[in-house]
Amino acid sequence: MIWKIVSYDNSVFAKRLNRMFGIEVCLKPEGRFDGLFFFNMAPAHLSFAHKYHRIPKICYWTGTDARLFVEDKNASADFGNALHVTDSPLLVGKLSQKVSSPCFLPIPPYLPNLDIGIERPAGILMYLTDHKARDIERSKAFIKQIHDIPIYMLHGKGKKVVDGKFQDNIIDLDWIEDEARESIFRKVSVHIRLMHYDGLSQTVVEMKMLGRHVFYTEIVPYCNPVEADDSPSDIAESVRQKIDAPLDIEGAEYYRRVFSKENFLKIITELCALKGWDFPYGIV
Repeated sequence: MIWKIVSYDNSVFAKRLNRMFGIEVCLKPEGRFDGLFFFNMAPAHLSFAHKYHRIPKICYWTGTDARLFVEDKNASADFGNALHVTDSPLLVGKLSQKVSSPCFLPIPPYLPNLDIGIERPAGILMYLTDHKARDIERSKAFIKQIHDIPIYMLHGKGKKVVDGKFQDNIIDLDWIEDEARESIFRKVSVHIRLMHYDGLSQTVVEMKMLGRHVFYTEIVPYCNPVEADDSPSDIAESVRQKIDAPLDIEGAEYYRRVFSKENFLKIITELCALKGWDFPYGIV
């Protein structure tokens, strides 16, 4: 079977799959193909998925896409010949309200070097974009509690929420391509992700694979949970206790195992086999 990855915005995640497995990425279905892998189910992809009803499809759902789809009473759940997978075990239950047998598919991040030590003094990594899923106000309030630790701020490609003008200890990174991320990861020991709702962020996965300490509003293995009533000062105090702590080796081993290329291939080939499909894992 000839598969193509469909990504209307040519996302970094689609590029990662292309790099790992050699599957062509296209902005929309075109040319010759036997199967389509939709990397997220944004409205443009939903439309294509419904249009190509008989074609084998892997529909990969992320946090916001899944939430909007499930809550939309008028959204059609008839995708025809489709396999539904998601980036988070937490979303499996949500998606099962509308589609048949959704599965957790742990897609490996791009981390060619897993032995990335920490340069001292260590800093904090945050990824903050202008998105309604992000708890921007609590994130800003947390930042104001920390003045003596470097905060490395990643952004999406849209409007910036916080930059170097917000506070003196913020290092404004803009958007960092995969190949340049290692130099940033060496500088941080803690990652903070405060959300209203979420799937499972690949930045969280990357940080855990490197043994970093993660503070997260989702309940995820080996992450420090942030509760709804935790104040910014409470969060800041917990972060200070971890900033110079040893690496989380047990957590790193867990994420390296679950989010390995080998585990991804095992799961996707087994799921495709149940549908009578071939997945092109032998290309690279």
